[in-house]
Amino acid sequence: MNDMPKASGTINHIGRTVLQNRFNAFEADKSIPYIFIKIQNPTGFEVVVIPRRHSKEKREFYESAYTENLVHVMNSEVKIVDIAMGDETVLPKII
Repeated sequence: MNDMPKASGTINHIGRTVLQNRFNAFEADKSIPYIFIKIQNPTGFEVVVIPRRHSKEKREFYESAYTENLVHVMNSEVKIVDIAMGDETVLPKII
C-alpha cells in the first residue's frame, strides 16, 4: 500500500489539512480499497467505512459539513477524530 500512517487511535488535534492530505493519498494510491473516518459523538464513537467508489462524494460532504477543526457545523459535539486508510485489517486498529 503506502507509507501513510494507518489508524493510530483517537487523535484530537487533526484538522482539515489532515483530512485533505489523507484523501489525496487515498486517491493517489489505487491499491487502497477503503478510507475510514472515526467520528466522536455524545454517545461514543462510530467509524465510517468509505469504499473508493464513494470517496469523491464523501470527501465533498466532510469538507463542507465540518469546520477547519473537523467539528460538525450543526452539532459541536460531533467531530472527526481519526482518519485511516487500508483494507479491512485496519478496521480493528481504528475502532
